[in-house]
Amino acid sequence: MRTFGRIVVGLLIFVPSLVLAQFQELQSLSMSFDNPSEVQVKYYQGFVNDVHDVVLALGFDGEVYKGMVRYQRSGEILYLKGRREHKQLYLEELNDKGETCALISGKLSIGHFEADWENIDKTVSSHWKLKETKLNTIDNQYCGEDKWIYCYKGKLGTISAQIILQKTNANSLVGTVYTEGKQDNLHLIGEYRKDKSIHLVIRDDNRQNIGTIEGRIENAGTFQGTFQEADGRAATMKWDLEKTFPISCIEYADFASSFSAVYPALDDNRAFNDYIYKEVKKWMTQTRQETLKSLVKSGEQHPKDRFSKQAHAWVEITHVSENIVSGYLVGNNTWEGNYFKTFNFDLELNTSLVNNDLFETSPVFQTFVKETITERLKQLPYYKEPEFQGWLGQQKFDQAVIKQGGIEFCSEHHASYGVQKATISYQALKPYLKNVHRLVLR
Repeated sequence: MRTFGRIVVGLLIFVPSLVLAQFQELQSLSMSFDNPSEVQVKYYQGFVNDVHDVVLALGFDGEVYKGMVRYQRSGEILYLKGRREHKQLYLEELNDKGETCALISGKLSIGHFEADWENIDKTVSSHWKLKETKLNTIDNQYCGEDKWIYCYKGKLGTISAQIILQKTNANSLVGTVYTEGKQDNLHLIGEYRKDKSIHLVIRDDNRQNIGTIEGRIENAGTFQGTFQEADGRAATMKWDLEKTFPISCIEYADFASSFSAVYPALDDNRAFNDYIYKEVKKWMTQTRQETLKSLVKSGEQHPKDRFSKQAHAWVEITHVSENIVSGYLVGNNTWEGNYFKTFNFDLELNTSLVNNDLFETSPVFQTFVKETITERLKQLPYYKEPEFQGWLGQQKFDQAVIKQGGIEFCSEHHASYGVQKATISYQALKPYLKNVHRLVLR
């Protein structure tokens, strides 16, 4: 399935002669110095923000550093100049007029260059992580590498549970925990550290901390660690890997815009892969239409426009069974806010499930859902705020996602309150479910 992801990114076949032609401008870097013969040029390749594939040519004549950075998908090239102080390298990023568009601060070590990038207005930042390479070995890198979704079973304390853990953006982790006998699921948020250890915070639907997990994923896929509850009680835990989702990724970046989408695939279900890709493509098409408005021509690169249009989307899997995969497609951008859509996919029938497949959509049912969710949301600290009340009154909660203990109904996204969600048990929904749906009540 990773081959499929690479094909989506772009059908590019590389041979050494084409590679050298492609990077001809980078090869000319030494000619920008006063004494080209005294310049040592090194090449690096890696990712910006863990998704955007870039190649860096960096030259040094003993006093000054100059460089070029090439964004692989667009072919956009920007120029660098700067100095080194002790182990820290300070670079300016320049447009084709020689104007400073961004500042870069990083460290050069043997075989590596890691840096922080910030635009001139300090409104946009990114992180670079590159490895030294040879020019004739450069190929397009795949931004789905080092990203994954793992499904485990084990115990949380003394309670049997299922955990869905995913790493789809840099070192950030998100996930879902289902505990035996509980209607509501718990939420995970945390980080995957440089030493490959894992730190997770467990929260309930009201964003209250339940506890933390400190652990590590072993080579065989086992997730082991310590679960510490909010009251201080601790217990060791061991989770066994049951299922994995390979990750596909699409990315693009040029002078003014950048966007990316990270989404799962299944090795054994092409129908699911096609469905998810089509949903992601809808988001991408809308995004690309907007970013094309900011496409700049040579000689028109204004520093204020540098990465002014950005968008990122990812799929969060929240439920996995033999028959169902469900979750959210989440996106954000810099021009109109967040995107949120739920999905449910039947792995036996190879089709997506919409609300009409699961339950009645009568006014009586809609009133039942709204009243049930409103009662649940009364626990929120901001429930009585006039702004929240006004917004809540407009929500239909018509986005549904299958969970282990019931069906979760979701609001639209709000800039301050996010997406409000509440799960209604299958038992409570039973009078409204169509044909007591085989997939959610079996």
